[in-house]
Amino acid sequence: MDPWSLHLAQTITSTATVTPTGPLEQIQAFLARTLPILEIVGYVLGIYLAVIWLGLVVWTYQDIRARSESLPAQLLATLLVLFLFLPGYWLYLLFRPRETLAEGYARALEREYIMQDIEERPVCPTCQRGVEVDFLLCPYCHTPLRKKCPACGRVMDLTWTVCPYCGQ
Repeated sequence: MDPWSLHLAQTITSTATVTPTGPLEQIQAFLARTLPILEIVGYVLGIYLAVIWLGLVVWTYQDIRARSESLPAQLLATLLVLFLFLPGYWLYLLFRPRETLAEGYARALEREYIMQDIEERPVCPTCQRGVEVDFLLCPYCHTPLRKKCPACGRVMDLTWTVCPYCGQ
């Protein structure tokens, strides 16, 4: 026999497999072929879930630190997600503070500025310091701001020529 034919015969016999005859042997052969693949898929899925879980723990820790200065609340939220995974994460999302500390600070500043606009107080035309509406003189620079009506005694603006209260 020539070397080429011998090599071809060895290759064919070494790669030939025995086909299973019964259904039980077919199932066993199928499982023998797919079990290593399923094992690898299981490992990859397990690693993926572990990365997601650890990512949720880290994200929860960072999120609760941005929302609360309370150390027990930070610890409780992080441990909740660490030990309960997705149910703990859902519980955290239900009970976490609505706004971050920075959002609360910005909202408080905005409210303060709005209140300042609402309560805009008059200022002295000379020194630009705040004065009350019924002041006759600026308490800082003594500039006359208003005058008293000689008839009724009510405070009126310096530019008015007649008192709007009594008509004098």
